Amino acid sequence: MSAASRTRGYIVWTADEEDALRKGVAKHGLGSWEVIRKDPEFSVLENRSGVQLKDKWRNLVKFRHISLEESKTFKPKTSGPWSRKYSASGATRERSVSHTPSNSKLSNKESDEEPAAA
Repeated sequence: MSAASRTRGYIVWTADEEDALRKGVAKHGLGSWEVIRKDPEFSVLENRSGVQLKDKWRNLVKFRHISLEESKTFKPKTSGPWSRKYSASGATRERSVSHTPSNSKLSNKESDEEPAAA
């Protein structure tokens, strides 16, 4: 068995697949990759994994095929563990910081220091 037959080949995304991904995100929201993949309306994506959909979306945004502003207009996923990280305004929630003695000493020390000159 040759090395080429043991490795997975890359299947180039078609324009139809990219279009279906955009429409799927508009319909189901960001993060609903498996729902999009299994939706009969987007059957062209059934041979892609949810991870491939996520990675393709990330690359579309990263390489400006979808503008950052446009990507912010898509709603986040509405169910599941990742949906809770978004507030009603669409911004991520701040994590609360526990105030342990080591954290409070650190914050007191930081507040006593002068800001660095620019």
